[in-house]
Amino acid sequence: MSGIYEDDEKFDEALYMLQRTLEIQLRVLPSTHFRIAATYHNIGGIYLCKGDYKIALENFETALDIGLKSLPSDHETIQTYYEHIQLAKERIK
Repeated sequence: MSGIYEDDEKFDEALYMLQRTLEIQLRVLPSTHFRIAATYHNIGGIYLCKGDYKIALENFETALDIGLKSLPSDHETIQTYYEHIQLAKERIK
């Protein structure tokens, strides 16, 4: 659902949906579940689109931290997290 809002550049609505999703996930899933990492990553993506690079970076780093605990270190998703962390750092400069 948040992807629809993101496609229409309704970033605040997408962010709201993702934050509600995260609240539910944190209640029902283990704290290191890969879906929680994915949600943090998606939240970071919204902040990146909004130009809030420091908040994007924080969310990407949280996604990576959780991802490294829930996925193999050579998983392609982990590489994506690293790439987006680098992108956010470049935009902060």
